[in-house]
Amino acid sequence: MALATLAVVTATALGSVATVTASVRCIDAARELVRLAARGEPERARSVATGLAPSGAMIELTVSGDELHAEVSAVPVRLVPLRVSGRATGVLEPGVRTGRGLS
Repeated sequence: MALATLAVVTATALGSVATVTASVRCIDAARELVRLAARGEPERARSVATGLAPSGAMIELTVSGDELHAEVSAVPVRLVPLRVSGRATGVLEPGVRTGRGLS
């Protein structure tokens, strides 16, 4: 019985660490996505965000006027129906146009 309890506690702890790690990675990816896209580098932004985000993450960048909104979300533990996400908002730098692949 004690061994089963230890296994459950260990699995819960590892799942918690994986969830927190995935959440931080989503936040970092969203932040970098907005930062690079605001500078006019949307292709590089998506590439960097994909590298920072957990595998299988959904990456979304929207433009509203001169504002950029990014959301990166992922399911860190496949067996648990829990989705974590990171969001970031920024403003296009002067001279950057929305027509350069930022939609």
